[in-house]
Amino acid sequence: TGQQSPLIIAAGKMMAGSECKKNGANVPSEKLNNIAFGGYNKSFEQRTPSDWLSKNQDNVDRYIADELCGGIPTAGLFRDMMGGLQFIGKKENLAKMSKNLPVFLIAGSKDPVGGMGKQVIKVKTMFEAAGMKNVSMKLYEGDRHEILNEDGRADVYQRILDFMNRE
Repeated sequence: TGQQSPLIIAAGKMMAGSECKKNGANVPSEKLNNIAFGGYNKSFEQRTPSDWLSKNQDNVDRYIADELCGGIPTAGLFRDMMGGLQFIGKKENLAKMSKNLPVFLIAGSKDPVGGMGKQVIKVKTMFEAAGMKNVSMKLYEGDRHEILNEDGRADVYQRILDFMNRE
């Protein structure tokens, strides 16, 4: 969970649109992948390019070894993702959400995708400012991006189950 500034999102969408026109929407884009994910490892040991995913080195190694993980996203995926972020970042679109919709934001406090928790808090604040009445959040201290695979995953699964059962 995270929400970059509208300027960064617009620039990302423009770059992705340019890549789509140049190479095709269904072509993986190493350039966009590096721009989007290249900085995520800066805060970590950098044993591998994927250390930002998990504090557990075995999890990172399994991810790297899995041929179904770690592919390069297409330019079209980046373009569409930026479009989605633009859409949900607009107050008028947030205002259309059901005010009673239960929302549970959950992330690792060391997940660079969520700005080390700061962007998760920003999204929660955006939802509450839009009048959402049932927004809760849990940041798992020290966990990174793959909270469903971190050492404390049993608690993560239990909290998700508890949230689903309470509604």
